[in-house]
This record gives sequence, C-alpha cells and structure tokens, in this order.
Amino acid sequence: MEAADRILDPAERILDDLAYWSLVALAVLLPVALNPYGNAYFDAPKGGLLRFLALLGVAAWAGRSVLAGKFKWTRTALDWPMAALLAASSIATALALNRHVSFYGGLNTFDGALNLACYAAFFYLTVNFVTTRARLRNLLAALLAGAGIVSVLAVLERVGIYLMPSTIAPGGVDPTRSAATFGNPVYLGAYLAIVIPVSVALFLYLRLGRQDDTTPDTVSLAWPISGLVAVEIAALIFTQGRAAWLGTAIGLAVTLGLVLSLRETFRWRQVALLLIPFLAAGALYLGVGAVSRAPSAESLSERAKSAAAVSSGSAFNRLYMWRMTLPMLVARPVHGRTDAFDAVIGPVRLPAGAVRPLFGYGLDFYLELFPKWRPSDWHVAIKEDAFPAQPHNDLLQVAVGQGLVGLAAYLAVLGALTVTSGLAAARSKRPMQRFALSGLLGGIIAYVVQLQFSFTVAAVAPFFWIAAGMAVSLAHRDDRGSRSVELELPTRTDASRIAALLVLLGLVVWGALGAYRFVAADARLRATQDAVGIGAYDTALDLAYEAIALNPHESRYPMVSARYFEDAYATTGDGRYADAALDLARTAQALDPYLTEPYFTQASVYRQMARRTGSAPLQQAATLYRRVLALDPYNEDGLFNLALTLYDQRAYRQSADLLRRALRLKPADADAYEALGAAYAKEKKYKEAKDAFRRALRLGSTSPFVQQALKELEEKAPDGTRP
Repeated sequence: MEAADRILDPAERILDDLAYWSLVALAVLLPVALNPYGNAYFDAPKGGLLRFLALLGVAAWAGRSVLAGKFKWTRTALDWPMAALLAASSIATALALNRHVSFYGGLNTFDGALNLACYAAFFYLTVNFVTTRARLRNLLAALLAGAGIVSVLAVLERVGIYLMPSTIAPGGVDPTRSAATFGNPVYLGAYLAIVIPVSVALFLYLRLGRQDDTTPDTVSLAWPISGLVAVEIAALIFTQGRAAWLGTAIGLAVTLGLVLSLRETFRWRQVALLLIPFLAAGALYLGVGAVSRAPSAESLSERAKSAAAVSSGSAFNRLYMWRMTLPMLVARPVHGRTDAFDAVIGPVRLPAGAVRPLFGYGLDFYLELFPKWRPSDWHVAIKEDAFPAQPHNDLLQVAVGQGLVGLAAYLAVLGALTVTSGLAAARSKRPMQRFALSGLLGGIIAYVVQLQFSFTVAAVAPFFWIAAGMAVSLAHRDDRGSRSVELELPTRTDASRIAALLVLLGLVVWGALGAYRFVAADARLRATQDAVGIGAYDTALDLAYEAIALNPHESRYPMVSARYFEDAYATTGDGRYADAALDLARTAQALDPYLTEPYFTQASVYRQMARRTGSAPLQQAATLYRRVLALDPYNEDGLFNLALTLYDQRAYRQSADLLRRALRLKPADADAYEALGAAYAKEKKYKEAKDAFRRALRLGSTSPFVQQALKELEEKAPDGTRP
C-alpha cells in the first residue's frame, strides 16, 4: 500500500487518524458492546455504537477534506452498484408502507436504510483510509482481538462459566448454545464465519508466506494465532449454528484453495501444520464436553445430520418460509382471494400497491407483511406461534424490502466485490497481499453463504463491509494512484473552513447525543420492567414515558410498556393502569399500524374492564379483535380471543363458529377445544360439548374446569341421550 502523496498538516493528520481509528474502535468495541441495564441489552448498544462511529468517521473525513480544500477518494468497481443499492433503498423507503420501519429498521436487527448507509460509510472509510501496511495490520489486530474475547467467552459458557453481568440471564436465547456478547448464537456464528478464514490466512502467512524485504520476521506470532484459530473454531462449534458451519467450511475451502494453488514450493510437511489449529480445536471441544456444567445440546453429528432433514425441523421451516415468501414479489396476498371470514370481519382490505416487485415494501418490513401471505396451514406445518421477522434468506429479504431493482443492485455489489478480490488474489505476487486477500475473500464468502439461511443484523454486518473494504483496498494497491479522484471544495477562506468544521462538530455532538438517547431509552425500558416486577407501578409509569420521550420513534417501547401496565391493571384493578396501557398501545399502533400486538393489548384491557365494570367494553374488545383479523385473517389467536369475547356477550353460536375455524388453523390447541366445549354446552349440544372436552384432555389440558364440566355432562347426559 502506498503512502500519502503529500504531507498532511497536523490538523489534517488528526482528522485522518480519527477517521481511521473509528474503524479500529468499531472492530474492537462492537463485538463486546452490551448494556446490562437495558432491555435489548445486546442489540441496542451495538446499534447505537455503529451509527455514532459511522457518523464520526464520515465527519472526520469531511473535516480533513475541508482543511485540504478538496475531497479525495479512490474509485472502485463497487461504486455504481453501491450507488444503485443506496438509491433503491431510498426509493423503497419513500414508497414504504411504513417509512419509519424502513428507515430505522426493527429494534433488534436495525436492517433499515439508515444502517445500510452506515455500512456503505464503513466500506468507503476502509478503502480510503486503510492504505498502509501498518494500518492494515492494526485493523486486523483489532478485528482478531474482538474475536478472541468473544470466542473465549463462548467457550467458557459451554464449561458453565458465565462472565456476563449478573443482570443478564446465562445462556442468552438458548442455554444449550453459546452466544457470548451477541446474545444470539446465530449472530455469534455469523461473526465467526467472517473472522475464522481471516485468522487462518494470517496463520498461513506467518508460517508459510515468504517475507517481504520490509517485513520483520514474525513467525513467532504463528503459534498464538494458531491458538486463536482453535478457540474461534471451538466457539463456532458451540454456537450449534449449521448455517455458520456451512459458510465457514466453504470460506475456508476458498482461502486454502487460493493459498495452496498459488504456492508451488509448499512441502506436505509444511501443509500438515495447517492441521494443528483444527486438531487443537477438536481437543478443546472434547475437553469442554468432559468438564461442562452447562445444559447439553445435540451432539455435533446429530446437529449436522438434522440440516439435511428437509421434511421436518428448521430445514423444513426454512423451505416453507421461502416458498411462502416468493409470491410476495409477484402476486397479490392469498387473503385477497378469500372470503371465508367475510361474514365475521367484512371483506379484507389490502394496502394500496399491495404488489411491489420493483421497489419492494420497505426495508425490514417482513414481520408486518407476513400476515397477508401466511398460509392457512401455518400452525400445522410450522408449529410455531411466533411470526417470522425475516424469511431467513438474505436475497429474499432484500427482494421483499427493496424489490427486484434493489436485489439486482445488491447482487451486482456482491459480484463486483468477489471478482475484484478474487482476481487480485489470483494475480498477486506479494505474499502479504495474496494471503490477506485469500482470508478476506474466504470470510466474505462464508458470511454471504450463511446469510442465505439467516438474516442481516447490525451486530455483525459492519464486519462484512469492513472486510470488503480491506479486500478492495488491497486489490487496488498497485493502481490506487490512477483510481484517485479529487473534487475541489468551495471552502477556500479561513472563515468558510471554520464554519464547515463547526457544522461537522455539531453533527458529531448531535450523533453522540442521539446514541446516548438511544441507549438511555432502552435502559429506561428495562427499569420499567424491573419496577413492575416489584410492584412499583407508579415509578414504572414515569419510567415508561421517559423511555418514549427519549426515543419517540420506536414502536417497541410503548408496545412493551403497554403489556406491563396491562398486567399491572390485572393485578391491582387500578383504572389508571388500564388507561396507561390503552394510551401506550395506541401510541405503538400509531407508529406501526401493521403490527397486531397493540390491538391485542387494548382488547385484553377492555375485556378485563368488562369483568370489573360490566359488559360495555366487550364491544370495543370485539372491534379490536376484528381489526386484528382484518390484518391477519389466519390469526388463530385473534379468532380464539374474539370467540371468547362473543361468548362473554352470550353470542354462543358465533363463538363456536369462530372456535371451529381457529381449530382448523391449529388443530392441536387444547384451550380452543375447552372453549368450544363450553360454547356447545351453552347451546345445549351436550354430545358435541363432551367430545370437545375429551379432545382437550387428550391434547394435554389440565384445567379443572374441563374435568368438572365433563363430569357434570356425563351425569346429566350419558352418551347417545339427552337430559
């Protein structure tokens, strides 16, 4: 890599270093960032940190340009595809069914247009500021340092040692899988898929690469790097992430293939050294298994075999969701051709422009979009109550969010990146460049492969774009001068430069305050939860509104808080908490009217009010459940709760009709059979009532009501007769 073509003055040098060190800070801090006093204690700090560092890096770059009087950057093969991708995301956001979600993304994934712009910023900062060997070495060291920390934590988790703060439940989302500081084993696996090929390439370089004349002998570092690789591989195994395993295997094959095919002087004895970190990882895996006090998961072989079980399990679920998602691009929702529920909820109204093949529905909007395309056999085939927030395929996610135009631009970015890096690796004669490109390309491919079974999240995606930037910067090492472009800026006077720098400083301060508010709002939500847990409901109410005031654009804060005060009302009967729950749910509904949860919360509060004050609020509850069904006609919970509400209104026949429809969607619902038996009994259909109660018991119901009601029916009306 070449040195700067001119000597920077001290102020420019400071800003130049600041832009670069924002990348180093991201590489080290993002993996370990967490807030034990927050609600989304892993995701929110990472999301706030990456946005602030992106703004800081761009502001430093702009400030250096202002002082120099010119904006300078390096052209790459990704420029036009990247511009097309950013333009497609902007158009998709402008046309989105919910612009807020498309711009900011969901709270845990943050896969919106804002973060996509941040990723582009990290890519171009890396290309333009990682231009010397020392900077490349420092950035790689930072990347591997972060990977080492989280890998050690992941291995310790499987031993049964949790170094997370005591306020964080050990084991993350699944106590049988390691998640470390990512909170989700899928995220950790995706991160390790990027860094393992890079670590392996560094080990190969230190052991086998011919040293350049200007490079000191660093072979002694090979063995610590070998240990790092072993810990990373063991941590990857402990995530139990099959997509990450597959991606890493392919990425390592690419890395090893490029390195070994370009070096004719390797001896097999040298190549055998490559087995050392893998053997060490295997020994570590077995050793941890022998002493582990943590909950056990599937064996390695069982987990790997289950990936091929396409007729059941998560492999089947993925295929089912992909098949369900494809029509979103080219067809109208399935409910547009359905009138089965018209008698209950009226004709289904589709959003304007329901089919959007070119520019999509908006980024990170799949969760809200899913109900319109959910098939009627969802609960039978998938056996999941939760809505999928993503289709678990990156290309489908991009196509749904940004349309076919965005997908084409995204594929062009990936293609240009792969071709640029691959050709440079194949042609390079410099050991450092060749080995580094091989590792970076392997990590890039590993990440993209695992994404086809997963989804993009803010905790991991920046590392892909930094790796892409390093690969492109290395690829253009020899022709950087010819690719350099300069744009003269109008800041020629001292006054104009000072004004521009003050504006940039103001933006950085604004970004820092925004990051603080982002994390502080999440902490207030956690404090709200804790206060509710000890019954300090008035304190909790104040904290909930503080959280919303700090981040008024996020629907999750009022939505989650509404649930808390729904429970508070159920516990205390205090009408203030009912009013608070309704107000918070309506706030969430206004921010994201396509989510059903705020409607459920309001309806539940009205049903509780009816039990305390009379039947008047039941009509409001029924109206809200019908609105849920208008958004999602195959929502079994909506049908079930509307049926209970109609039962309370003594509309027993309508209640039974809805329950039968709910059971066609989810035949194994014991609670629905219990309610159906009660409705039949009110209609004096005693035989049908007994059949429903017996079915509830066979499905595992332990309700005393079912047993008592069945006993009374047996006494009153033996089988085949009526009283």
